[in-house]
Amino acid sequence: TMRFKAKIGQASLGVLSGLISILEKVSQVCVIYLTESSMRISIKESQDDIQVFSEISQERLFTDYRIESLSNNCILLEVGTANLGRALASGRRAPACQLKLAKRGGRPCLAVETRALEVDIAHDLPVKLLRPGDVRFHLAPEVPRPQVQLELPRGRSFRTVIDRVKGINQHVYIDADMSGTITFRVQTDNAVIKTFYSNLTPRFETGDEEEDEGGEEE
Repeated sequence: TMRFKAKIGQASLGVLSGLISILEKVSQVCVIYLTESSMRISIKESQDDIQVFSEISQERLFTDYRIESLSNNCILLEVGTANLGRALASGRRAPACQLKLAKRGGRPCLAVETRALEVDIAHDLPVKLLRPGDVRFHLAPEVPRPQVQLELPRGRSFRTVIDRVKGINQHVYIDADMSGTITFRVQTDNAVIKTFYSNLTPRFETGDEEEDEGGEEE
């Protein structure tokens, strides 16, 4: 027995849709690991290396969240990023959207259902169900504790800066410190252009988070 059903509001749908749109540029498929507490999305560059990893608390992302499986209520699945991106984007103007694990023609799929302007929109995305125990191949990569951590401002200001300077040079240099300052620098043979942000909030970690590897499916 394996069940998953959740509703996602408009604001959170925009966050998830934006994340998937970024992943589309990296890989054609991603792996989603659902637990009672979180949603993890990963992309593997090779058999051993994780290229992209993201984890979001289900309480911050979903409402009316329900998950059930024989493996400690954990579900691991693979889905196409382009299909998922289009399905989520179609519901971004709706007040809410529903995601659920279903079967169509005897095959598993992730159903994305929404209603906008009195029109029902449904996408049935083919998925490949993986053994929850295989989540050990999709854990967050081990990286050194960062020396500088800053909370970035909301909005598109950083992206606007990068979009403007990427036509000048393919490399952008970033300098930051725990005083709350970050500098973007791009240079050519004739000029150096810098953009400064100040009064950012530093973030201090107090300890390592524990990994939840889920259970083996019998």
